[in-house]
Amino acid sequence: MATQDRNTYADRLLAADRFVEDWRERGREDQDDQTFWNQFLTEVMGIKRVHHVIEYQKQVRVDGSARKIDAYIPSSKVLIEQKSAGIDLTKKALQSGGAMLTPYEQAMRYAGNLPTSEQPNFVVTCNFLEFRIYDRNEDPAGDNPVIITLEELPQQLRAFSFMVDPINARIAKQTKVNLDAARLIGDLYASISDQYLDKEVSRHDLAVLMVRLLFCLYAEDSGLFENDLFYEYLKEIPAGHGVFREALLKLFTVLNTPQDSRDPYLGDTLASFPYVNGGLFADEIEIPLFTDSIKFQLLQKSSQEFNWSEVSPVIFGSIFESILSGDERRAGGMHYTSVDNIHKVIDPLFLDDLRTEFQKAGTQKPALRKLHDKIASLTFLDPACGSGNFLTETYLELRALENEILSKLLGDQTVIEFEYGRRTTDDGRRTTDDGRRTTDDGRRTTEILPTFLLTRAKVTSLANTSWYESMSASSMASKSMTSLWPWRARPYGSLITKPTSKLHS
Repeated sequence: MATQDRNTYADRLLAADRFVEDWRERGREDQDDQTFWNQFLTEVMGIKRVHHVIEYQKQVRVDGSARKIDAYIPSSKVLIEQKSAGIDLTKKALQSGGAMLTPYEQAMRYAGNLPTSEQPNFVVTCNFLEFRIYDRNEDPAGDNPVIITLEELPQQLRAFSFMVDPINARIAKQTKVNLDAARLIGDLYASISDQYLDKEVSRHDLAVLMVRLLFCLYAEDSGLFENDLFYEYLKEIPAGHGVFREALLKLFTVLNTPQDSRDPYLGDTLASFPYVNGGLFADEIEIPLFTDSIKFQLLQKSSQEFNWSEVSPVIFGSIFESILSGDERRAGGMHYTSVDNIHKVIDPLFLDDLRTEFQKAGTQKPALRKLHDKIASLTFLDPACGSGNFLTETYLELRALENEILSKLLGDQTVIEFEYGRRTTDDGRRTTDDGRRTTDDGRRTTEILPTFLLTRAKVTSLANTSWYESMSASSMASKSMTSLWPWRARPYGSLITKPTSKLHS
């Protein structure tokens, strides 16, 4: 089922009519529930990339036993209890453990065992032919649900707005954050560009400088650096007489130097910066003189007044792209493509088919393992790669799907989550929470990599043994994105020695 873009209420009404026709005479709880709700949320309610919005088979422990909630929408805090067509939503039925409960009572038993942060504001019970909507704030006892039949859906469409309003608000906020980030970097680029003596000769160095500054801004907000470390290092340094540019050059040298090779007299602030592997800070570049105005743009506007950890990972490529001139973008084939437009390509090309296979696999572990292996064997090529947005979004979607597969394969087992910037090396040295590696003699070093610079990653086992390779500053500045390998973790305990899905430009 392709993700559709339904922007008008009239479009949604037409989709609701088709939905009624599709589901009038079918509906089995164990086989059709996910298809039913995916189609409803995507086509009727206009939610894009629905698999990021709704959680199926969400686990909850009830009286010490593992149970599964049919569906849960975190952003709207909606809990859905789905039954097969023909099941009376007001009738009590025998539950595991011996209790006789209605579907609403069953849902409330699940809700009572969720953490406070996940308590549902709404409970929806459904049997494919009828929806019962319980507003827990307006009707805590659940005595007066809103009842809507499938046939009434087109006329009662607005009654389901509670499902999508928080989602739309979140999307609008994310869009604004992304636009603000691009604007900040674009303005900073323009200001610094004016300081170069020869703009044409220095264009490459300017691009590398902007990527480095973007990394530092992101790093201090995302935990890769200590909080506000970049700001604290530069805030007291005057902009004039070349002092500020010299401080940046010194910082870039430190970031490119492992701790055990650094000058022991650096001072506490510079010494606190981690070593950043991958060559981002390796090459010498020309940095022009900074003015008080540029310093204010960098430290106040970009560092203190903006949280870079809120920026979508996919947008970093377009932010970098936005700092290049229009002529260079056209010459290099770089053109920003929105996430929505990316999905108009990748969904029908491969993602819809993979998700259909996932739905058909259900809880059958052989089928899930087969799909997991299939994803690992796929290769993706972007022959006109500019900022890498298609590859980045493809990576994120494959990882999201893999997480769902692993969740079903692992069941109640404990899952170790992997995070960027954390690793245990092959020599067994442990990693601390902030990503800094503890060496045998007790000293701490760091090999960290931000999401937006990750180009190759292979997880070799569920024990969190991994290695990373990052793109060099020169390759990023020349728009050469080589490959992107998603992480893969087997739940069976075996080591993985081959790379997973490969994405090439």
